Amino acid sequence: MATVDARGPVSNRSAVRALGWAAGMRLEIRAVSGSVLVHPSEDGLFTLAKQGYMRLPAVARHWCALEVGEKVLLVAEPQRNTLVIHTMSTVESLVTGYHACLFGGEAS
Repeated sequence: MATVDARGPVSNRSAVRALGWAAGMRLEIRAVSGSVLVHPSEDGLFTLAKQGYMRLPAVARHWCALEVGEKVLLVAEPQRNTLVIHTMSTVESLVTGYHACLFGGEAS
């Protein structure tokens, strides 16, 4: 879990460290279904901040309607060399669907 700062930095570096990414690495960032996918790309438009923080650009925050101070879930996917950033509304939807299946019902 992490908090989105006013200028875009996400306050938790553990997922970035788990991927072994280095400061200054060029990144491609795109929104998919309420989440943000981030992966290294030589021609990426964004870079990993000097301190190793993932900086979520304003355009990405806009794509997912993220406000300053909101929590996000960071998920490192080492097999895909990708960082997935889930909004809380996406997490709620995923958990609700999983619990419905877990308890034998259907997702609402």
